[in-house]
Amino acid sequence: YLRAQRRLAETGPQDIKRQEMQSESEFLPIGKQAGETYYDPILIKEGKVNRLYRVSRAGKYFIVKTAKDDNERFKALIKREYELSIGLSHPNIINIFTFEECSPIGPGIVMEYVDGRTLTEFLAENPSYELRKRVFCQILGAVAYIHRIGIIHNDLKPANILITRIDNSVKIIDFGLSDDDAHYLAKTLGCTTEYASPELLKQDNIDCRSDIYSLGKIMKDIFGRRLGRISSKACRTEASGRHDNVEAEGNKAQALPYHYPIHSRHTGHLDRNRSVIQPKIPGIERIQGQ
Repeated sequence: YLRAQRRLAETGPQDIKRQEMQSESEFLPIGKQAGETYYDPILIKEGKVNRLYRVSRAGKYFIVKTAKDDNERFKALIKREYELSIGLSHPNIINIFTFEECSPIGPGIVMEYVDGRTLTEFLAENPSYELRKRVFCQILGAVAYIHRIGIIHNDLKPANILITRIDNSVKIIDFGLSDDDAHYLAKTLGCTTEYASPELLKQDNIDCRSDIYSLGKIMKDIFGRRLGRISSKACRTEASGRHDNVEAEGNKAQALPYHYPIHSRHTGHLDRNRSVIQPKIPGIERIQGQ
């Protein structure tokens, strides 16, 4: 009591109230200020089982991912995605902040807002080979990271790979179909069949080589025929015929000589003037130009 009286005499009631509010705000979720909530929800994408909204809070944009309908199975998938992705920490994977039970659009995952475009839209801009290579290396690095901690993405495709507008950095999104080695959900597949491995479509003996199949398809999108031997091995029907891991795929790519032009099916552009540099996984060896 005496300490409280001395504190009141020294600081005044307004200063005490201000300090209490500051202390309270330290325990609020990222981006949240005392008394604030999410505002101005705008639907930006609707999938088979979820919706994505852009919302505002404390002067920043966030994305809230919610179940599409009031369906318990869809809600379970959203919750499971949060549980798998909240522990991820990689510069090329979307940041997850919290699971919000009382957002204006219902319970959902709160994640960072990325001002970017999909990999398909990025390739339509006809980027240089240097830039394609850097983007692909970032994709490999992010997928290698989740594999090392026992997570399989299960839905790698251009629509789930964002490229930021500010510096053309990769952000892999949508872990809604991901599984870890200890847990498999019985679910209706929402993956794109063009990029899905045969075993994923059959739901049979899925491991990290399923993602390697998808990476092979993405490699064809980015480099066309240039990495044909590597992408063909990655896309073999039998998982046993593919690379065992992402590092092996990247190391094979960096060992090949590349002296023939890019032909991307996204752009239809034949580029005979780009310098040739082998892609390498960040953390294994720094990319060197020829």
